Amino acid sequence: SVNENGVYVVEKGAQVSLKDNTEAIDGKSFKVSYKSSDVNVVKTGKTTDKITKLDLKTAGFAVITATAKDTTGSTCRIPVKVVDHSETGIVLSQTAVTEIKALKDA
Repeated sequence: SVNENGVYVVEKGAQVSLKDNTEAIDGKSFKVSYKSSDVNVVKTGKTTDKITKLDLKTAGFAVITATAKDTTGSTCRIPVKVVDHSETGIVLSQTAVTEIKALKDA
């Protein structure tokens, strides 16, 4: 999901990938490269069929920079915040929330 500051917030361990939606210009296609500002938080993986997988390593913040490998060298910055709720030691499922509510009402 994207928060109010335009940062993509993702849970550690989630399957996340970037899709290259660029189109050929004058019949010439080009590639896009991705680089992470902090590979200890988010590491860019292999690109297959214009889809690049991200490896969410640990909780933290990183910016993925996408760069067009054409004459313009245009870039796009993608801010990513990785959260790890397992570190808190408390994970509530819908069942647990219902059980807590039932105890409160009793």
